[in-house]
This record gives sequence, structure tokens and C-alpha cells, in this order.
Amino acid sequence: MKETKPKLTVKGVGKVSLSPDQTVIDITIESRDMDYNKTADMQHEKTVELKNALTELGFDISKLKTSNFNVNTNYENVQTDNGRWERKFAGYIGTHHLSLKFDFDMEKLKWMISAITSCKKANPAFSISFDVKDKESVNDKLLELAVSDAMKKANVLSSAANVDLGAIMSISYNSEETNFASPTTMLSSIYRGIDCGKESAPDISFEPESIQARTEVTVVWEIKA
Repeated sequence: MKETKPKLTVKGVGKVSLSPDQTVIDITIESRDMDYNKTADMQHEKTVELKNALTELGFDISKLKTSNFNVNTNYENVQTDNGRWERKFAGYIGTHHLSLKFDFDMEKLKWMISAITSCKKANPAFSISFDVKDKESVNDKLLELAVSDAMKKANVLSSAANVDLGAIMSISYNSEETNFASPTTMLSSIYRGIDCGKESAPDISFEPESIQARTEVTVVWEIKA
């Protein structure tokens, strides 16, 4: 029977708190019509209006990316004269989801909102969130901190148990994507009814909450005989 080597398994935690340095605006444009081609044409016109508004204010629209675009059939449940419910064709719904990312800057954000809300034909819905640009570097730092935490705990435990640590047998970590978003968000409903445009921008003054990111690693050491 193969002898099992004694081992020590320790979970290390890496945590960082950092200020967001990137603004993310998610925009949704919607069109409805009984005709497919008209629905698609309306979507195109509304998207052009949005791009023109951003261009006029000096924004780089090459950074405006489409995350989803579709034109789907729409059905409604209607009650007939005999009281039965039937699905009735109600035309087409076109949706265009776009995303725009730029360095966090309150003045730039104000004018971005101004440009979007000036699109009266498109009347886009939008949400604003805040995160970090260099997620890879932050994630690397989290892993370093987590391994360092595991090593510190292992040294404390081995010293308390009066044993010596041997070689590391394995290291595993949480490979799920870490959430680097600030809890602070903004919705387009806040700005409904505001008449913004090239000549004006809404007054905004706030500081997004810090991002609290964490990750875990599990390190297994051999215990020397």
C-alpha cells in the first residue's frame, strides 16, 4: 500500500480596493413598425443620429461598439369576441445595443450625456457604470496577494504545529472572472425631460464608489517527515 505523504492545505485571499478609471455607457436604441424593412431603416437612422451627435461633440465614434443587433417579430395576446385569447402579429421590434468606453472624466461624462439625450429621434435608453481599464494587471496583483497570504498562513500554521514545510505540491485558484465594476451606476431615467444638446450639459458632481475586488488561491505543501 502506497504511503500518503502528510500535507498542509491553505487558502489564501487577495483583496484590493481601487478607484475606477473608466466609464462604460451601454446604449439601447429600439424601433417598431409593421414592416420589416421600415423597422431596419428606422434603426439605421437612429444609429446615425447618435453617431452624428457624438461626432459633433468631438467624441471618437470608432470606440462605439455594437454588442447586439437584431430585428425580431413581435406578437401580442388579444382577446377575441368569443372570449378566447389568441396570439396576434404586432409587427417587428428592432434593438441595437451599443457600448462606449472612455477614461473616467466628469466633464467628459456630462457632455456625453448631453450628446445622447439630444437624439430626439433615437431617444436611446442608456446606463452608465464605472470600472478599471487594466483588469489584467489588477488580477495579477490579486493573485500575488493571495499567494502571499497563503504562504504567511502556512508559515504560521507550520510553526505552531512544529513541523517543516516541504515543496509545494499544487496551486489552484478561482478562475472565474473577477468583477471590477464599481457599485455606482446611473440610469437614463434620471435625465428624461432634460433638454440637453451641444450648447448645454447637465450638472453632475459625484465620486463613484471604490471597487472592492478579491480572489482566492489554494496552495498545498508537503510536510517534511
